Amino acid sequence: PAWSISAEWAAYLVFPLVAWAAGNLRSALLAGVSIVLCYLGLALFVLGHPVFGTLGYAMPRIAAGFCAGVLLHRVWVLKGRPVDGRATPSAWLLALIGGGAAWEIAVGRHAALPWFPILACAVVGSLVRSPMPLLQSAAAQWLGRRSYALYLVNWPIIELCQRLASQRGSTLPDPLVTAAGALVAVFLAHLLYREIEEPARRALTARIETRIGVAER
Repeated sequence: PAWSISAEWAAYLVFPLVAWAAGNLRSALLAGVSIVLCYLGLALFVLGHPVFGTLGYAMPRIAAGFCAGVLLHRVWVLKGRPVDGRATPSAWLLALIGGGAAWEIAVGRHAALPWFPILACAVVGSLVRSPMPLLQSAAAQWLGRRSYALYLVNWPIIELCQRLASQRGSTLPDPLVTAAGALVAVFLAHLLYREIEEPARRALTARIETRIGVAER
């Protein structure tokens, strides 16, 4: 996670410029196409640069993802509240995500990046029409709140599973070891969220509210 946190900091510095550019888009379709172009540019960069060092890969990746996120918000603003009555093709979305994951495993690291433009089209087009019932469930909301903490702790668990697999002469981790690692990662993420992230957020919010109150007086 170290490379992405530092890269995110750089993205925050240019956020005003990115937000201004996205705010000037008056078409949701154009904003959606721009998301696809972000990931298409990233895929072309990765295919042309097989060496994935932090310095060479971090900034293109954060630039694509960060800009796509701002553009996705712009699509949401322009399209308005989703229409709950329309069915979202959840199965198609899950198939696309699963296909990208399978490609990643079968071909190699970062090989699935060319899949992202197709996935971006499907996700944006579907979620703008109607939110997925799966994403509205209590379990998805619970996990979503802990997703950043999970991101921070998952990599050491993955490394451990891979080391255990290599000791047995296997290239893929044992399914039971993988499942246990996933449970451990979620548990650690929950602890980080409950003991660090939420208390820190409450403390920062209280500090800001105190400053606002002092200024108003």
